[in-house]
Amino acid sequence: MFFKNAKWRASGTVLALLWFCWLLSFLDRMVITVALPYIAEDFKLTSTHQGLIISTFFMGYALFQIPGGMLADRFGFRKMTSIAVGFWSLFTMLTGLIFYYPLFLGVRFFFGLGEAPLPGSSYKAIATYYPKRLRGRMTSIQSTVNTLGPAFASVLAAYFISIFGWRHLFVFLAIPGFVVAFLFYRLVRDNPKDNPRMSAEALQELEDDEPELQTDQPKAKVSAIFKNSLVWKAGLVWFFFDLTFGASRLGSRRT
Repeated sequence: MFFKNAKWRASGTVLALLWFCWLLSFLDRMVITVALPYIAEDFKLTSTHQGLIISTFFMGYALFQIPGGMLADRFGFRKMTSIAVGFWSLFTMLTGLIFYYPLFLGVRFFFGLGEAPLPGSSYKAIATYYPKRLRGRMTSIQSTVNTLGPAFASVLAAYFISIFGWRHLFVFLAIPGFVVAFLFYRLVRDNPKDNPRMSAEALQELEDDEPELQTDQPKAKVSAIFKNSLVWKAGLVWFFFDLTFGASRLGSRRT
């Protein structure tokens, strides 16, 4: 666990499961860059067709980001994370079983839809299981997988494809996804008070950390979010980071 202190052991389990969820998400989305030359050879694809395979995932991923977060608020991050991991694992498996190119694009699009709820659900889980003083640290631990995942994916994909072929790779990657989805649903609760492994000290600190609700204040409008300069600054940072990081990955694959 990430904590030797028994006080946060249950929260550490949640964080560990989230870390593995993110690891699988990067593995499942990044191995396509290694497998793409073999896929192109089997399907007789041009560079444009190969680009569509990559783009359709991100279309689905971008389209369902906000709805995925809204569903996590409505139905709980426990259900949404478990469903998301299981859903995208199913379409990871189907990636290795498809022999018709248009259907292949559809599978990658729905694979992107499946991964989209994970960011909102995972950040909500951290905010639920950790007080404010620890959230930044826990988010940074989770974020270590952002670069570790792609690095591990390249090594795993190259080794696996050389022995079993690209189709078996995607079928194999679906198995740990189903396992993690089951474990997350089995071990995690939306409310820490419903988690029997939470310590009394941790629950008390979480309760003390909650702000007092003021029922007389009106609910914030969605438009207020887009008027917040911090939202735009963070969005631009991530836009240019993903732009350069993604370009470097594609460039390294071509070389």
